[in-house]
Amino acid sequence: MWKVLLIVAVLVIFIAPIIPTKNRPETIQLGLDLKGGTQLTMRVNTLDAVRAEVDQAMESFRAQLVTQNLPAAALRRDGDTAFVATV
Repeated sequence: MWKVLLIVAVLVIFIAPIIPTKNRPETIQLGLDLKGGTQLTMRVNTLDAVRAEVDQAMESFRAQLVTQNLPAAALRRDGDTAFVATV
């Protein structure tokens, strides 16, 4: 019996302060995770992304030359945003 009374007393002690009353009409304060979550910002290194796209375009061009039985062109990068094909 004393265990039940102890459990009820502990619950009353911890629940009573969070119940709004006439003297304390405030509501329970929400934590950061309940106010809208967190914010995640992702950034892309655009120069690396452009270089990867140019490399992919060069490989695609080379593959098209092979499938169409055209002579292999010498491909070289021209800066970061272009490539040159020399036949």
